[in-house]
Amino acid sequence: MNRRKKTFKKVLYDTGIFLADSVKHNFVTKLIIFILCTVLWFYINLQKDFENIINIPITVSNIQKGKTLLNPIPATARVKIKSKGKAILMSDFNNEIFLEIDATGFSDSVNVRLNTDQFVKTVDRDIDPVSIYQPLEVILQFDRSLTKKVPVKVNSEISLAPGYINSGGFITEPDSVTISGPESKVKKIERIESEKDIKNDLIKDYSTKIRLILPESEVIRYSSTNVSVFQKISRKGISVFKTPVRILNKPEKINLIIDPVAVDISVTGPVDELQKITPESFGATVDYNELDKTDFQIPLKIETKLDLEWSSSADKIKAISY
Repeated sequence: MNRRKKTFKKVLYDTGIFLADSVKHNFVTKLIIFILCTVLWFYINLQKDFENIINIPITVSNIQKGKTLLNPIPATARVKIKSKGKAILMSDFNNEIFLEIDATGFSDSVNVRLNTDQFVKTVDRDIDPVSIYQPLEVILQFDRSLTKKVPVKVNSEISLAPGYINSGGFITEPDSVTISGPESKVKKIERIESEKDIKNDLIKDYSTKIRLILPESEVIRYSSTNVSVFQKISRKGISVFKTPVRILNKPEKINLIIDPVAVDISVTGPVDELQKITPESFGATVDYNELDKTDFQIPLKIETKLDLEWSSSADKIKAISY
């Protein structure tokens, strides 16, 4: 029997010596033991109960139809919770727990004291409220809900480099915003302005998104929070078109010579738009009934649908009867 004991003790001793030497000289053994100790430490601590003070959201439910909150309430409350270490490791508290105030029956201003009975969790984990620290109460004020559409004013200032010009209109999207919230606040908003955006010496299209300035955004909802703006920018060019002059209301028995028979029209604009213009884009006419018989000149009228800068080589036409 004593011999067996000695043999067993020797085996333990030899095993201990082997492990000690292995740890001393073998890095892999050291790493395995370290990992095992770490896993064991985590396992033990994840089973313990911990208390933490965290911020969790406050929500209001069951607001009467046609009503809304007049003023914002605190977004979060500081709450002491008790939970297992495992639950803390696996939880996203902002999405999984919150305080819910039931507004059923509330129509006027009311002070609601916060308590742990309002604690809601959406997951089946060991998370329980202990106490609420701040705020201890919330003031709920209600107003009629109103929805309306208001225009957007874009505060952008752009300047172009020499030799460049705007092409087409300034495009804003959206040009209006739908807002909804407390009637007394929504009524005061007549338009929504954007933040200021300044760009200088542009040589290419102006295209950007600008944030909107949203008053009372805590209680008023907006259909958009930014506005997209666009302005096409092209090289500036000048084209000259020779357009014939037509005589209106001339009696059949009168022969009339006009000078010049055609006028030069200079158009300044984006190069790509100038390429689409023809002499037929302008109509040049003189009315015989407006003939000034002292200097034999008739005022020249030019009509066009073009929204570009242009000028004519003459504003009067000389007319001679024969």
